Amino acid sequence: MFVRKLSFFVLSLLVVSMGYGDVFTVTNTLDGGEGSLRWAIEQAELRIGPDTIVFALPQSDPGWDAEKGAWRIAVAASYRDFLDGGTFIDGSSQTRFGGDTNPEGPEIYITGYDVDPAIDRACFTIYSAGNKFTALSIGPYPNSIFKLHSASATNNVFQGLYLNVDATGSEAYQMVKSQGFYIRNGAHSNIIGGTAAEERNILSGFSNRAILVDGGHDNIIKGNYVGVLKNGMDPAANGWGIEWAAFPTKSGSYEGIGVYNGGKRNQIGGLEPGAGNLISANMRAGLRIDGTGSDENIVQGNIFGLAADGETVMSNGETGLWISGDAIGDGPANNLIEKNVISANLSSGMQFRHGSHHNQVRNNLIGTDVSGTLARPNSHNGIYLFGTPDRGYPQNNDIGPNNIIVANGFGSESEPWAAVRIDNPQTINNRVFNNYLNCNEQGTVHSSKNSGVFISKGAKYNTIGPDNVISGKTYGVWMRHDSTAFNTLTRSTIIDVEGKPIYLESGANGNLAAPVLLEADTTMVTGTTIPLGYVQLFVGPDGLLNTYLTEVRADQDGNFEWQGPIGHGVVTATVRDEYGNTSEASKGLSTTPLIGMLGDVNNDESVNSIDALIIISCDVGIDVSQFCPMNCGDVNGDGFVNSIDALIIVSYDVNMEVPFPVGQFGCPASVAPCPGCDEQ
Repeated sequence: MFVRKLSFFVLSLLVVSMGYGDVFTVTNTLDGGEGSLRWAIEQAELRIGPDTIVFALPQSDPGWDAEKGAWRIAVAASYRDFLDGGTFIDGSSQTRFGGDTNPEGPEIYITGYDVDPAIDRACFTIYSAGNKFTALSIGPYPNSIFKLHSASATNNVFQGLYLNVDATGSEAYQMVKSQGFYIRNGAHSNIIGGTAAEERNILSGFSNRAILVDGGHDNIIKGNYVGVLKNGMDPAANGWGIEWAAFPTKSGSYEGIGVYNGGKRNQIGGLEPGAGNLISANMRAGLRIDGTGSDENIVQGNIFGLAADGETVMSNGETGLWISGDAIGDGPANNLIEKNVISANLSSGMQFRHGSHHNQVRNNLIGTDVSGTLARPNSHNGIYLFGTPDRGYPQNNDIGPNNIIVANGFGSESEPWAAVRIDNPQTINNRVFNNYLNCNEQGTVHSSKNSGVFISKGAKYNTIGPDNVISGKTYGVWMRHDSTAFNTLTRSTIIDVEGKPIYLESGANGNLAAPVLLEADTTMVTGTTIPLGYVQLFVGPDGLLNTYLTEVRADQDGNFEWQGPIGHGVVTATVRDEYGNTSEASKGLSTTPLIGMLGDVNNDESVNSIDALIIISCDVGIDVSQFCPMNCGDVNGDGFVNSIDALIIVSYDVNMEVPFPVGQFGCPASVAPCPGCDEQ
């Protein structure tokens, strides 16, 4: 007993030094009367100035739960409003008093099974500043657990809380009307969570949202688990609505975190170690930023749709991140989405809906694991921009730089998905630049179903580029509908597509004709196109838009010429008109003389024993000069055409596997010919 008194004497000195004044001790688990938590809160409110509430509960108390190693406080009604400010409810004090009886979580848990759900009051309603809650398990509760109400609710701190989760963190409760935090009417500068593991809050299993910021500003939400249990690997969905189910219908369900109605400058996550939130397994979006004035929020370092290991799929039931406005130019603006992982969600990774504008998305991994090297694609698009006439359209958003965006869902022929999809007539002036789309730098992720970019339904004046690397199963950039116009593709590399690098369907971009290349070598290219068109030139091994060379302007007759270092390869070109429309890619033109199929020395478009016989004849001195120069005969790339090449061709012709790319498009620039064949 002496030791306990001494420890609380020391604790009292400590909290006074921290700015918290009187100490009120909870000594029983009753819901009223001296020594109860309700009594301690009332005493703290009656006394003006900062106070600390600590716990000193014996295991002889009826509320002791030996199975959980914790004490249960069952409440029948909400606590009185926090008006005075500066109250510190320190759940960790019970550990200091009686030891760590619950290594899995807090020693104190508060339940609200007996609270009347018809009474619209939070468990804790806070109008004041500087309050702090730590190391408590609270829930279930048939309303919000915390309501921060009005601009006077500021600089409050919430850390180490298990909300709507039992004291071991292994089970979420299932109570209708439950919600975690409701931050409203200008409540600001509050902190939910922290960067250390002991500061993490677990907010899971709520029928409503885990956190709703409704007009609050400058709040910090970091380091929390939202929608998963303590281990970070088991789902416990928030937002399930009226009826608990593994996968309820989305109608009537909610996102994990919502920022609404002018909620601005809130920070969700952060760049410092431990600041990112894990926001997964929620029934709709992981995070929704919605409404006029919901501006300048920062979303950084979070994981949406994966488990805590950064690899295991744990999908949010709709999109990972949803930014939605109310009207054209009147939606959420200037929000920063940075260094998040947004993957494996059951719709698109991100959605820009309606009037969202001037937001920036940079340095994110969308559709991969946390390393960016394993594909974990979202079910629909990587990022989807779209709107409606009654609520407006996304405009002037920047996707880039340095995102990796992978999609791998087919959709349908009428509604195909893509790494980035842009739809609707007033979805304008959005930029997609300096990203990897359906691929990564290492080449370890790709899409087996989607195009890199799909623009349709009248979207206009959007710019793809510069400096994207774009891949896709079908097309690099696919535009559809004659109302889809004035969209620009500039200085972007397109690789590894089975169809066209750019496909204009149904009159998109005015069906602008591609340039025609007339002549090309390693230092020069000429061609024709529309008068005064802006021609972009590319070179690569396969006739796609592999490596950007330059942009030249055609003259008034549509002629263009460029001289500069090109090297060996296939040159292609696009053209842009004065309105920004970009054409499909031109047919490729090789810079290598007598380009043909490797091994096809007689140029009959096949590689077989006839080619081998010609090489052998040349190698033994028979004049076969009609087939010279035989660059395409150097199939092993050693700089000579001889019987070794013939043997390889014969092996290829009888379908043996050979370690050389026989039959591939592209011959060496020059080789030493066989005897009797004059070099040309």
